[in-house]
Amino acid sequence: GYYASGSRKFGHIPQSGSDFVTAPELSPHFGRALARQVAQALQATGVDEVWEFGAGSGALASQLLHTLGSQGITLSRYVIVELSGSLAARQRLSPAIISY
Repeated sequence: GYYASGSRKFGHIPQSGSDFVTAPELSPHFGRALARQVAQALQATGVDEVWEFGAGSGALASQLLHTLGSQGITLSRYVIVELSGSLAARQRLSPAIISY
């Protein structure tokens, strides 16, 4: 279906030819704000890995990993669960994503 096709889904419309834009695509501020909450959850639970379901372009993953790293938080894994082959391939191109 829709997410399985190779067409670009996320980006800055209409210039990029994408269908819609998500908060991480607009600005890194969403990822930075979410990273604060993720850091608190990691500390409270003692867990050192994050799982993201349906990561789209991988922009949020990149922002979270960058922000957590700048705060001195090291993850053992960042796992993306993605059903779309074309989106999974796009996510693998991001140098910030350390585990798939």
